[in-house]
Amino acid sequence: MSKDICFTVVIGHKESVFKKRLFGLAMKFWGWVQQIEQGTPLFLYNIDSKTLFGPFRTAGKGRLNIDPRAWENLRPLEFPAQVLVSWDKMHEIRMANKRFPFLKDGNLCKLSLEKTNMLISALRQAQDCSFDFGKSENL
Repeated sequence: MSKDICFTVVIGHKESVFKKRLFGLAMKFWGWVQQIEQGTPLFLYNIDSKTLFGPFRTAGKGRLNIDPRAWENLRPLEFPAQVLVSWDKMHEIRMANKRFPFLKDGNLCKLSLEKTNMLISALRQAQDCSFDFGKSENL
């Protein structure tokens, strides 16, 4: 996979993502997820609060059903296309859709190297995450 691509994951349930250190998408996105390699930058955009979290990095390759019960509380929704993530320090940008219009529609998107670097830089300069999920451990 090209190093100038990263994935923006859109999901409204950030607590599950943070606690399990796992991003998941519907099966129709398996083609994208199976291309993810270790170290790929990822971002989490909460469609409810319009908050961008990150930066994350993948802790391995994308796989099917790393944790098949990860989102049981969201049934009938299923997210079998999964990848483990880690992070050093979590930052958030509230109302990110205003600053980054490509997030406004809430769709999953691939980012150019320029947009990836812009998000990483903005997040590192942003406030620390307002809730404590702890520092990611090596996965």
